[in-house]
Amino acid sequence: MGKPADALTLKQARALMRYLNGIGRADYAALVAVLSGCGLRIRDALALRWEDLRDADGWREQLAIQERKTGKTRYLPLLP
Repeated sequence: MGKPADALTLKQARALMRYLNGIGRADYAALVAVLSGCGLRIRDALALRWEDLRDADGWREQLAIQERKTGKTRYLPLLP
């Protein structure tokens, strides 16, 4: 296996999101925001569904992510 890639800085992530929004790819910009903001693997982020974020009473207070790679459950707070 090769050397792991360096993570984007906050400034770089924001620039990438601005660029993606500018070329009409708000969906990719949202994905970058979720990946960088929550530290999710792309596979876990792509598996998210609205039911993971909302229930019958509205927005959930936390997001339970079962990581596919490790099988562990992580709980991430959802800020208002």
